[in-house]
Amino acid sequence: MDSAAAVDGARVVDGAEAVEKTGAPKGNPVPVEIEYFAWAADAVGTESETLDVRGGNLAGVREAIIGAHGEKAEEMLNSCRFFVDSVLTRDLDMAHGRKVDVLPPFTGG
Repeated sequence: MDSAAAVDGARVVDGAEAVEKTGAPKGNPVPVEIEYFAWAADAVGTESETLDVRGGNLAGVREAIIGAHGEKAEEMLNSCRFFVDSVLTRDLDMAHGRKVDVLPPFTGG
């Protein structure tokens, strides 16, 4: 069974699909632009920022966000997904790219 599904032209991945890593060494941080939407922006107090991320994957992005914003960010990230290169995911092993969007659950239609 395919672990990805199309959502408005994007793929949704929940961790079962193998994703190529960026190859960034764990010790060398790289700047990543992070954009927060809706109440995720309220939780961290900004709509966007650039953070130095180690590891080359979304686990590193998560660590950088928590390092910058503390417990409130960790609580927020527990219910959010990341949007990277037209893929909506919670897979922390996925490569992060240069830009990551943090999307809280949305309701309505």
